[in-house]
Amino acid sequence: MNQTMAEALGEALRRPLTRGEALALLEWVRTWEDALELFRVAATVRDQEVGRTVRLMGFITSITPCTTDPPCRYCWRWASPRAFSDSDVLNEKQLARAARAIEDLGIKRVELGGGTLRGEEGGELTLRAAAAVTGACKMGVWINNGPSFGIQHVHELKQVGVEGIACNLESIRERVYEMARPGDSLARRKEIVEESDRAGLLIDNTLMIGLGEAWEDKHPYREWVDFLFWLKQFPGLKILEIHPFRPVPRSPMEELPAGSPFETAKVRAVARLVFRNIGIAGADEPLGVMAGANMVMHAVAVTKKERSRPGVACGPARVRDIGDGLVLADSLPALRRYVEDLGLVLEE
Repeated sequence: MNQTMAEALGEALRRPLTRGEALALLEWVRTWEDALELFRVAATVRDQEVGRTVRLMGFITSITPCTTDPPCRYCWRWASPRAFSDSDVLNEKQLARAARAIEDLGIKRVELGGGTLRGEEGGELTLRAAAAVTGACKMGVWINNGPSFGIQHVHELKQVGVEGIACNLESIRERVYEMARPGDSLARRKEIVEESDRAGLLIDNTLMIGLGEAWEDKHPYREWVDFLFWLKQFPGLKILEIHPFRPVPRSPMEELPAGSPFETAKVRAVARLVFRNIGIAGADEPLGVMAGANMVMHAVAVTKKERSRPGVACGPARVRDIGDGLVLADSLPALRRYVEDLGLVLEE
């Protein structure tokens, strides 16, 4: 580790990184030895700013089908045509049942996931789903179904009790959107994030490491830093997800390289040193915890029986039938054992 890097990390213990420092750290850290020092500082800042408690998010899907045409070139719709189809969507009675089942396990917040259903139908279906869940539980309710709703619906979602919005960007490069998400709009997603903040809603967003990279490409450190500092303008940012790109079988991008776990951990650590006291997902992986993560998404998930279910990295979920055609995937037993091994505490 060179002296300049050591000085930057020393400063990072006391204050947030600047844009230049964040970029320099990503460029400097090229070995596991240097990474360990970056992770040590990031984990120290996490412990000082938000403590050693791992926060949990529940998940219910789907609330809307996906009609993006053409589909995003790395979407699970290529591998499983049923994913985000009309048959995937829960009705209001099922949504209420799902919410109560998750809340009964002690979860404090839940995200409602779905595909992008454009037009007024998407906004109305999102509002009905949100109202069904906020009316059935006391958990904080988050919406994650892309730009299925417009900026005109954001304030209505707040009125029905929604706590936060996750309109994920995954990249802020127009070139990536044109190549990987030709049926989607980066500008529309940005507008929803901006309006969510103006409405006083909380924000969750995702950066996907490796999205759009070819085998011969160098990692776009500057673009990743630009992503972080674009989000930094929003006081309502409370959750940041940083995940590696994973090629989906039978998709047009299946032969592109997967996102680097090492670079993902580096960016999580730098994000912790930039944002300090937000929830950073990835705490279900040891490398994520080392890099300053403190949150697990999909700790408990409810879907229809026939659908594939998201899980966590540290162990299998216990799946049980909760009636009305739904199953609940409970990862809490695996998480409790794993978190205790790392000397952390699971949110109660």
